[in-house]
Amino acid sequence: MGSGYDFIEFLDKQIQQSEENEKTEFVNFLTQKAINQEEDYAIAFSLLEKFCTDNCLELIFKKAQQINFADQNIIYYLNVLGKRGTEKHKQLLADYLLSDKLNENHSFVHWSLYPNFPDLFAKAYSKYLIETDYKKWTGSAIVQAFMTHPKALELVKQFLEVNNKKVWTHFKNDLQQELTKDFWNKTNKKEIATIICS
Repeated sequence: MGSGYDFIEFLDKQIQQSEENEKTEFVNFLTQKAINQEEDYAIAFSLLEKFCTDNCLELIFKKAQQINFADQNIIYYLNVLGKRGTEKHKQLLADYLLSDKLNENHSFVHWSLYPNFPDLFAKAYSKYLIETDYKKWTGSAIVQAFMTHPKALELVKQFLEVNNKKVWTHFKNDLQQELTKDFWNKTNKKEIATIICS
């Protein structure tokens, strides 16, 4: 299947331009490649985050339920469930992301929840911030990701203000540093400034 973002983009366009029956066949092919973890299965999962059908989603859900949370490969399944899942699939995501011990692969999954599962996203992201050393995430993509997602920031702010004001203060200070940088979108910056100051 090849590898890399260019190839994913190429396949994405191919799927979009396909007739419905061809699209269904290709998505079914990707699903089998993904759940059987055949060569380049990560690429298949990446495409399924966008194109997964209801039937394929159930196959992925069924397989994900059989995988130990300590197995790093589960993140691929959970990312599809986060992007395309329904309330039926939410509990598995919650069990993984809100378990007592923070999973070392937690940060690879939480963004897949937004905007599909906003409440779980807020809880999962906040859990990561609270339970991870501030020195590890300050000035990193963990903070910077919100510079392009102001509405997601509002969800996390609401949760942290109630559950851990100290972490919210740290996070807010980091965001204020990001607001001084010129390369972020001005409209987003204005919205973020309003959110953190309100």
